[in-house]
Amino acid sequence: GILASAWWVSFMPGAAITLVVLSGNLFGDWMPVGKTSGNAQSTAAVFAGYNIMNKAKIGVEYDTQMKQKGAKDHDVSGLSIFGMYSIVKSFEVFARFDMMSSKKDWNVKQDGRIVIGGVQYKPVSKIKLALDYQHSMLKPSGSIGSDRIYLNGEFAY
Repeated sequence: GILASAWWVSFMPGAAITLVVLSGNLFGDWMPVGKTSGNAQSTAAVFAGYNIMNKAKIGVEYDTQMKQKGAKDHDVSGLSIFGMYSIVKSFEVFARFDMMSSKKDWNVKQDGRIVIGGVQYKPVSKIKLALDYQHSMLKPSGSIGSDRIYLNGEFAY
């Protein structure tokens, strides 16, 4: 048929729909620290997310920061993966995994992984309440992770 000889007839609409649903962001920042620009801290981030029929969202983000606080060789990088599912319009469950590491292990006490999971309730259009559980797993061998529970509120105006 026509699709075998003219593949672009079906490909172009499908690609357009995918690009509308797939979102992406690039971010960059350069900030002088101290008296000289040679100590500039710079940040770069890339994000890609996908909205699944307004019922679920998934995403991944990578961040890197060079010369954190203007210090030479104080580079950090991180990867975040998240997902959200809307049970009903006002009630969502979410999960996130973060992994951070420092170049040459200069910040080893903060390097490691964090797993976050929780629920979010939106009683009215500009108010959100979220209860989440966070478990951190630090990089140093033999170190003990921590468990925390947070209650977060948001009021948008």
